[in-house]
Amino acid sequence: MHAPEFVETMKSGVGRLYRGLDRDLPRMAAGIQTWMKALAGSEEPADYFLHPVAFPLMLLPWWLERQLRGQADPDFQSDLVLSNASLYYYVRLVDNVMDGHATVEPKLLPAAGYFVERFHGLYQDHFENGHPFWDYFRRTWAEFCDVTAADGQLSDIDRQTFTDLVGRKVCAAKIGVAAVCHRHARRDLLPLWDEWIDVFGCWHLFREDMFDWQQDLNLGAVTYFLSEARRQKAAGEAEVGWLARAGLDWGFAQLDGWLGHLRRMTFASPEVFSYLQFREKELSEHREAVRPALELIRELSRSKTHE
Repeated sequence: MHAPEFVETMKSGVGRLYRGLDRDLPRMAAGIQTWMKALAGSEEPADYFLHPVAFPLMLLPWWLERQLRGQADPDFQSDLVLSNASLYYYVRLVDNVMDGHATVEPKLLPAAGYFVERFHGLYQDHFENGHPFWDYFRRTWAEFCDVTAADGQLSDIDRQTFTDLVGRKVCAAKIGVAAVCHRHARRDLLPLWDEWIDVFGCWHLFREDMFDWQQDLNLGAVTYFLSEARRQKAAGEAEVGWLARAGLDWGFAQLDGWLGHLRRMTFASPEVFSYLQFREKELSEHREAVRPALELIRELSRSKTHE
């Protein structure tokens, strides 16, 4: 689904980060590089970010610059890829430790500081001290840190908490988009893109919660989807009973609502709408794939009720 020039830029940016580890962290580099390749499931770390259902962290600035100038500047975009990859690896290290999903991450955690420096430092090559971009950077980075920490302390999540807090955990993705807006003197687009990313963040994170509900339930994770299951299930009913009876239909309705909102935001480029169509198709196919399992659970639930 990705254009060859985007794939090339992705491999350039992530490859620069990967190779820079040998230079900057010679004692830790091998362990971090092994971890990066394990995430990707291949010898090419960039493959992780090219997965079709990954959050479009690198695509957002690419789409926007192509919309503004007809093509993307490969050198600038390679810098944004390096920066955003550094951001992602920082988040992944910290999240895995906080969420209890860690394997090797605790031993690699000191590298988090390095990734933050690489994420931040690339922008210094493009925006001088005092540039308005830095005010946006500081506000957005502070919001990201705040909502991420607050999310880890939640014991229940309703819709307002999800949209106002949990869904904002992707807000650091706005920084790369802001860099494109400032570079091309289109700061007027920032409020529109901020809203788009907030709405898409809700859609993307809720989709993950829906499809990972069993793992989250086993781990005791607090998600909006499982919180709603506890609120809506009948007395004595297990979460899986509500899921089969009404939960997935309710969940897909929430996703449809966010997608409708995104479609109505007509400022975005045709590439963005093509991407949304692809994600909607993928979601529909996933829904059809789980339908037989849901019918089986419903049948078992009815049989148990009549015993």
